[in-house]
Amino acid sequence: MADRMQFRRDTKANWAHYNPILFDGEVGICTDDANLYKVGNGVDAWNSLPFRGFDGTVVHTTGNSTNAVMSQKAVTEELEGGFTLN
Repeated sequence: MADRMQFRRDTKANWAHYNPILFDGEVGICTDDANLYKVGNGVDAWNSLPFRGFDGTVVHTTGNSTNAVMSQKAVTEELEGGFTLN
């Protein structure tokens, strides 16, 4: 028989209002935006944890990351600004 996992879930408003502490590695999902979730560390309350997931933009930040997801437009702009092709 297959194992089943269930994550904690609630609306963004309820998460913010009750502000629970998620166990280390526990996932909390926003039911009104299932692309956003937080992962607990066993110490910090919900409001102090960073959101994870897809925020609706492909190019969020590039920074110094060598594996950041980037659109074709962002790649082209990066290359055009820093390289001269011969």
